[in-house]
Amino acid sequence: MDLMEAAVYAWLLGTLVGFVFFLWIRIANNKLDHHSSMVQVALTISCAYASFLIAEGLLHISGVLSTVAASLVLAHRMWPEVVSRDTMHTIWHMFEFLGNNIIFFLAGALTGEIMLRTPFMDYIHLFSIYMALMVIRTVFILISRPALRLLSTEWQPVPVADALVISFGGLRGAVGLALAIQVSISGAGGEVSQDDADRVLFYVGGVALLTLAVNATLCPSLVRLLGVAQTPEVKVRLMCLLHKQLRGQLSKFPCSGEALRAIEGMLLDVQEHHCGGQRASAAISLHDAGLQRHRVSRMFKSFHKPAADISAGLDLAEALELAAERLRQAPERQQAFMRRHLS
Repeated sequence: MDLMEAAVYAWLLGTLVGFVFFLWIRIANNKLDHHSSMVQVALTISCAYASFLIAEGLLHISGVLSTVAASLVLAHRMWPEVVSRDTMHTIWHMFEFLGNNIIFFLAGALTGEIMLRTPFMDYIHLFSIYMALMVIRTVFILISRPALRLLSTEWQPVPVADALVISFGGLRGAVGLALAIQVSISGAGGEVSQDDADRVLFYVGGVALLTLAVNATLCPSLVRLLGVAQTPEVKVRLMCLLHKQLRGQLSKFPCSGEALRAIEGMLLDVQEHHCGGQRASAAISLHDAGLQRHRVSRMFKSFHKPAADISAGLDLAEALELAAERLRQAPERQQAFMRRHLS
């Protein structure tokens, strides 16, 4: 069995195992039983081990690829059936943290030993491989922009600047290192010499180190240079108009005390993050504005003020959420809104 066949079989096996465990998770979807959440978490953990052990122990194909395929199936299908999302997220975030630390520790320990006996020419090859990967990934992302457009809810084309950030910001981590460690230890089932297996781990570990040290460090500067984090001018102007209208409505509500200060703080937040010109951050953009209602709701409820104050604050927050939702409509609607209100 060649490498390509083994990879295809691993993906097929992982997909099958993922669907089987998805059906079990659906069966365990009993929201009236608090044990159901623990059963579902145990099933997801069992899915990871089952896909790996069946692939490696029985079929002698890649267990890592099989586990990745099974996890993708669960991630796509299982969430409507999960009893407690918080429990699932908390436990798997812990496993993710522990797994990443273990893999990087093993990779560092094994690669450190290999580095002591690696010839200088392999270091030259490592930098060449790193540069080639950056170029290949950039070209692949750029030519895939029509396909990436299908992933957008509004079918908007991916800007070239965004594609460059995606290419440069893609870090190589745990999955590649896990495969390289497995090849280094087992020698790909005896088909690869130990020297070649160690060289694979050296290259993969070196590329992971370079992406973490170079790409992760320079990515914020690249984002600022390309202006990816800038809020579009049309959205800035619309949010400024919204801010003006909300301030005009503020005098109509009988708010006082802490409720009044909370509303003022919300308006100042809109002005700071959405009316600050081209320097406004996309990380705190219209989506966050739509979430202001929930934050303001919690603030007002914590004040224990009269219902009139709470209702007034929630009305303003509802208006903010509605306006932010309208701003997420198609660009032609944004332009029409500007022609009506900003001309």
